[in-house]
This record gives sequence, structure tokens and C-alpha cells, in this order.
Amino acid sequence: MPVVRQTAAESAQAAGRRRPSFHTLTVAEVRRLTEDAIEVTFGVPAELAGRFDYLPGQYVALRTTLPDEDGEPHEIRRSYSICAEPRTFPDGSSEIRVAVKQDLGGLFSTWANAELKAGDTLDVMSPMGAFVSKHGRDGKAADQNVMNSMNHPEDLAGEAGSFVAIAAGSGITPVIAIARTLLAANPETRFDLIYANKAAMDVMFLEELADLKDKYPQRLAIHHVLSREQR
Repeated sequence: MPVVRQTAAESAQAAGRRRPSFHTLTVAEVRRLTEDAIEVTFGVPAELAGRFDYLPGQYVALRTTLPDEDGEPHEIRRSYSICAEPRTFPDGSSEIRVAVKQDLGGLFSTWANAELKAGDTLDVMSPMGAFVSKHGRDGKAADQNVMNSMNHPEDLAGEAGSFVAIAAGSGITPVIAIARTLLAANPETRFDLIYANKAAMDVMFLEELADLKDKYPQRLAIHHVLSREQR
């Protein structure tokens, strides 16, 4: 009996057609980014890896139950952009990373920044969203297969172009994932990032951006705009 194999793009496209659903995932790591922001890494077991196949720029919804102002249990859902390029480990498992910035009065973000830790579990919805690069060959709009192949940088070996992104605060989360993927996919790709924050202490992924700049010094330009610091 012949064996039918899907290409990476076909596999990602098939995953994209599935209806999003919640799955319980374990927090693998919580890393402090700034005084009021954390990066949360969820481990995705091999049997769920296909459900969490994603494109750089997409987001996931997190669900948990927390006490409200009256102490009554209250279900909370919050959506966060995935902040890392897709990766799969040798055992078939993968991971999802999101950044949670504490909002003034935000019940979930305040709880997560203060109490969330490795070993905790949360319900995580399979990835959604259309904020992905649509750049195709020769500057033309890419079809869905090309967009989905961003999940596998090796499939973008023939793609190149110049990209400009503008982000502010936590808006960097989808952009850094897209930038990493596009720069790794083709040695001719150039990426310009304009990133606005109030002050240097508010810059999320500061070290990661510096490392990315060191890795692609001729192809990545980062322009920091700090609204509350004198130039």
C-alpha cells in the first residue's frame, strides 16, 4: 500500500483548518522580561504538537479560573501573541511561548506576573490569527501554502524581500517571531524594526533583540523610540 506523505506546508494548512480548541498544557518556564512583564513557556506533548502547529504572528487564548473581587470563582480568558518562532524537539514535542505584560487593574496579567510558575497548568487554545507575512516571490502576494510554510523556514529558501515593522510595548511579541523566521529563511532578507516604549526599562526582549542584531548585523536594523527619555 503506497504511503502518502504531506509536505510541511500541507501539514500546516491542514492544521489551520481544524477548529480551535482548548487543551491543558503545563508551564515549563516563567522568565522575567521587565519589572511588569514575563515570558511564559508551555510544553506541548508530541500527541498535541500538530494541534499547536502555528505561523509566526499568530496568538493563543489562555483560560483559567480566578477569584473575583467578591472571592467567587470566575473563568477568565485572555489572548496573547506567540513570541517565538516554531520549533519541534527530537521526541516530537514542541513549545508555545507568550509574553504577559501586567495591565493596571488586569486580573489575569496581575496574577500571572505575581504567581504563575513552572509546573502550573492552564488551558491553552490552539493557535489562531491572520497577522502573518504575506510576502511571496517577486514581491507578489503569497498564496496560503507559502504563508503556511513560514512554520518551516527551510520551505522559504526561495523567499526574499525587505520588511518594515512598527511595534510599541508588548506589541513586539508577534513581530519578533516573524522577524526571526524571515531572517533565518533567506540570506537576502532585510528587516527594519521601529520599536517604541516609554523608557529603556520597559523594552521587552531587549537582550533577544540585541542578539538578533548581532546575528544579522547587515540585514536587521532596530530603531528604539523612547517617549519619556531625553535624547
